Amino acid sequence: IGNPWLMVLGSAYLIWLMCAHFAEQNEKGSEHDEAVNVRHHCFGGTIAMIAFLDLSLSFDNVVAAVAFARDSIALVYIGVTIGIITLRLVAGYCIKLLEKHPWLEHTAFLLVGFVGMLLCVELWWDASIRTTVQWLGVTFVSEKEGHYHIEKVAKFGGILCIMLGHIAYEKVPAVAVIMRPILRVLLVPAQLIAKLVGGVFLTLVWPFRFVWSKVRG
Repeated sequence: IGNPWLMVLGSAYLIWLMCAHFAEQNEKGSEHDEAVNVRHHCFGGTIAMIAFLDLSLSFDNVVAAVAFARDSIALVYIGVTIGIITLRLVAGYCIKLLEKHPWLEHTAFLLVGFVGMLLCVELWWDASIRTTVQWLGVTFVSEKEGHYHIEKVAKFGGILCIMLGHIAYEKVPAVAVIMRPILRVLLVPAQLIAKLVGGVFLTLVWPFRFVWSKVRG
């Protein structure tokens, strides 16, 4: 479905969202950074930010649907439609849930990054490896109509593991003690990706920010 390079960019975007989130959380560890990140937006800026966020979430839905059903355009359309409708219907409930359990926000970004990695690995596997993978009688990668795909059991199994693993990290102190050193190591490449891609993004949007600053006077 679609141009493979566009799907690579889409998967990279989802991975960057995850990396940027955790890099920002780490930077907010000090009181100084907390103070720096408190900003007041004018009405126009707030509207623009909301519009950009809505566009970003819609794009996420498209990329995620492609990652899970790359071999079926019908399933992509259905997945995107369900995602948009669900987002509108459960937004209020999700906000209340996040207020009660703030750590669920981290789970969401982990899943976003995981979906991006899935699509990236699937594209790489289809272009280079092109081998069926089976283990204990379960097929994880298969070939269909000349393309190799990660099976749904592997995708949803990974999502389940991430959710259960993060719940254990938040609720079981022993798990948190074991995982913290590993997470500190993983944070290093995440910060690097966030800064590199963030720098490119700031460079691209600089002309628009410059024009906006002139318009505002």
